[in-house]
Amino acid sequence: MLCLDHVVCGLGNMSKGKQKKNNAKKTPRSSDALPAESRVSESLTVFWALTVMMVLVMNVLCIGAHYYLAANPAAEKMRLFQGMLLFTGCLVGGFSLILLPVLYRIRQVPPPPGLAVFGACVAAAPILTVCLRAMS
Repeated sequence: MLCLDHVVCGLGNMSKGKQKKNNAKKTPRSSDALPAESRVSESLTVFWALTVMMVLVMNVLCIGAHYYLAANPAAEKMRLFQGMLLFTGCLVGGFSLILLPVLYRIRQVPPPPGLAVFGACVAAAPILTVCLRAMS
């Protein structure tokens, strides 16, 4: 037996187990949505991520040059290339370390902590390498 409410709502033709799906798109609630970041903070985040990637590539190339020099000690140009990679890694890494606190201050939502720690470690590695070489 059909109820009058089901007939008026258009549910009279449906079987008991099935219900009409709501086709309306869900809009994010204001509490679910992240705050809007400014263009400056977004571009600064991208720039910081690029500096971290640059230092990571320079670190990997410097390690590769170190192992190449261990196998071929007479390669003087590779020693110069390794020094240039290390120097450039120090400059870009220092700039990346300067950008990290600025990034935390400007952004409304801070970067993920794991990414920030990884970026800080990658950026500090060439600087620490130069300091350790200077001590010995």
